Amino acid sequence: MALHTRAGISTSKSFSCPARVSMISLFRQLATAGSSGTPGPNKGRGLPQKKPIPNVDKILLVGSGKGGVGKSTVSVNLAVAMATAGYRVGLADADIQGPSLATLLGLRGRRMEAEAPPAAGGGRPRLLPVEAHGLHCSSMSLLIPEGRAPVWRGHMLTNAVSQLLSGVAWPRTDVLLVDLPPGSGDVPLSVAQSVPAAACLLVATAQRVAVADVARHVDMMAALRVPVLGVVHNMAAFRCPACSARHPLFNSDALGDLIRTAELKLLAELELEPGDAQALDDGRPSFLACPKSPNTAEFASLAASVARLLQLPPQPAAV
Repeated sequence: MALHTRAGISTSKSFSCPARVSMISLFRQLATAGSSGTPGPNKGRGLPQKKPIPNVDKILLVGSGKGGVGKSTVSVNLAVAMATAGYRVGLADADIQGPSLATLLGLRGRRMEAEAPPAAGGGRPRLLPVEAHGLHCSSMSLLIPEGRAPVWRGHMLTNAVSQLLSGVAWPRTDVLLVDLPPGSGDVPLSVAQSVPAAACLLVATAQRVAVADVARHVDMMAALRVPVLGVVHNMAAFRCPACSARHPLFNSDALGDLIRTAELKLLAELELEPGDAQALDDGRPSFLACPKSPNTAEFASLAASVARLLQLPPQPAAV
């Protein structure tokens, strides 16, 4: 069965961009372009053609298929670990309806802005990423007031996520991490079909219900011909603060079974660390805020593995 999406944005409309443009109004214009009157660029033409994002060398999707397994936590800390290693890293939050980057990176109250108005006939304005902790970031949480829900569906969601990826003026970027929303709906499907992702990194817990969704995500990536880079086992264990004994959180071996059956690589095992969670709640990536956490060393190792598997050139550690 052929799948049809409209990830592109029609350029047949003109966009106003005054000196102090309302970002919500601008983004609404961009997200709804092609929704009426003029058909979107891919309507009736089958699968959209994957288009590279200017200035971005590699794109890594971070998915799980399941909400609440720590995918955004892994995305943020992996991105910071790679930036610390000297790579030029972008981080795009593709979860339009449940964005979290502003909270995790301490960016609450910050807003993405538009480029200077383009010259006549110069195309639509792009959004400027927000910088934090050595990263360049885009997220719906950097565009709308905190607590406001974008009540969108279908083409509005796919056009919005397209704007947060291809409609951003990214600087030269070695790798762009894209934090996917849960499930296999319009947004993850649109992302995987519209940009040339090098691979997908999966985040999972060992809980059987979470593993079932991860297995569906593996199947989805196979159908979309996006290689799976490997698996991050999050919340693998809890270490007792009194005796330092390590206790697995879930007794199920469902994740191990999936890794063996699907021939996946286990790239990292992360512990449940209260200090790490508190740092992120405070807007500080735990990789930087908790240097003595066992997860910090694990993220550094994960960053090196991801760079090697994506065939990124070796980088001297950032000063």
